[in-house]
Amino acid sequence: LMRRINHSNVVRTYDVGSDGDQMYFTMEYVPGISLIDWASGHSVARETLLSLLKQICAGLKAIHDAGIVH
Repeated sequence: LMRRINHSNVVRTYDVGSDGDQMYFTMEYVPGISLIDWASGHSVARETLLSLLKQICAGLKAIHDAGIVH
């Protein structure tokens, strides 16, 4: 289902499969640091947080609009 999502705020999923007992999925590589690492150790301006939340919500909306429940 995630391969149907094409949105700038959602990491692309390319493939899903299994090898014996192990399941896997491949996804887009996005360079940088995690959100938690970025936010740790310093305060973040309210406007920056609001911008990030809007982007996260837009990605979630795209997932929900595709009928994916997570």
